[in-house]
Amino acid sequence: MKPISTAPPLNQQQLRMTVLVFLRISHSELARATQLLKSFVLTLLKVVRVTKNIARGSLQVFENSNEARTKDRASYMAGDEEE
Repeated sequence: MKPISTAPPLNQQQLRMTVLVFLRISHSELARATQLLKSFVLTLLKVVRVTKNIARGSLQVFENSNEARTKDRASYMAGDEEE
């Protein structure tokens, strides 16, 4: 069976260096990365919330304009019938 990856397998030294690089990440760097990720997610949630509010506002404006058109149409039709 062929391996899924087409990259050649790592030799022992490459594997050791890769592990060392991962182990060098200090606790403070990990904490900082976590804080940045949390900040990003919170900002993304704010963007979604604002976008939803804008969409709701646009929908409300659209519904109000449709309601006004319906009233105008009704009064226009009532005026035509009286003539």
